[in-house]
Amino acid sequence: MELLHIDEHELEISASIGISIYPTHATEANELLKYADIAMYGAKSDKKSNFQFYTP
Repeated sequence: MELLHIDEHELEISASIGISIYPTHATEANELLKYADIAMYGAKSDKKSNFQFYTP
């Protein structure tokens, strides 16, 4: 997590990334995005910057 100061404001910046792999997880773009989205919410559950691979 990164702190960013702009004027009198303090912002916390983080990233949660979900990863799905072609063609292991799917061959269609919409399926890959769906699985990456599922993995992203798994990464977000840690409450900090993180990444997670989709696991079926």
